[in-house]
Amino acid sequence: MPVSFKPFASPGLARTLKGLALAAAWLGLIASQGSEMAQAQVRRVKDVVEKASKAKPPSHRSQRQGMFALTQIERASVVMLGDSLTERAQWSEITGCPFVANRGIGADDSAGVLRRLDEVTKLNPFAVFLMIGVNDVASSVPVEKIAANVQQVVAQLNEADVKVYLTAVLPVTQGYRRKINPKINELNVLYARMQSDRVKFIDFTRDVVGEEGALADTLSIDGIHLSPEGYRIWRDAITPLVSEHCVNPPRPTKAART
Repeated sequence: MPVSFKPFASPGLARTLKGLALAAAWLGLIASQGSEMAQAQVRRVKDVVEKASKAKPPSHRSQRQGMFALTQIERASVVMLGDSLTERAQWSEITGCPFVANRGIGADDSAGVLRRLDEVTKLNPFAVFLMIGVNDVASSVPVEKIAANVQQVVAQLNEADVKVYLTAVLPVTQGYRRKINPKINELNVLYARMQSDRVKFIDFTRDVVGEEGALADTLSIDGIHLSPEGYRIWRDAITPLVSEHCVNPPRPTKAART
């Protein structure tokens, strides 16, 4: 009896499974003639096929971090840090600063950003623009916990001599499936309290809201992610600040300065 296998995103894995399935089918033909050794081989091959079929393709996070690890950029004056909202923009192009590194990862949250700060600080930026929290809120993480995570992010970046531009989390549209805007508003209140001489709170939500304080439908493609016009508003809110830090060449490493 032929052994079925599931298609995979990886062509190499699919070819491997197909080969194993063919081998199992061939051994099955022999086993049908009564060979106990062949029957045992069929069982082993089927076990391998079953285990391989359950293997998951690499996550988007691991793919993005794998690409970050390949970077040939030693320094970046500015880092854009966040989730898919950050990842989807071509920041160096739309801000006009060629020394911007994009470190957004789709579906990321405050805890995820906190865990991967090394890949940010090793670029030795002057400034980090951080927008994070909508995925936390959507996952029902308490706003106090989100703020505590972000406070740690800010503290570690400040310790690395980086100025942080903490950006208000944008609301979702009125028709978005999860009614999370009240919690987003609560979170932004906590973010605003973090402002200091090394942390600037940026809030351009008033420029993107429409009905009942929700994200305007015309500025979103799916209720949460931004349209080009939405990114234009974001860009206009931060470009003057990005320009202040857009220096070539970027500053030497902290070790070199001491």
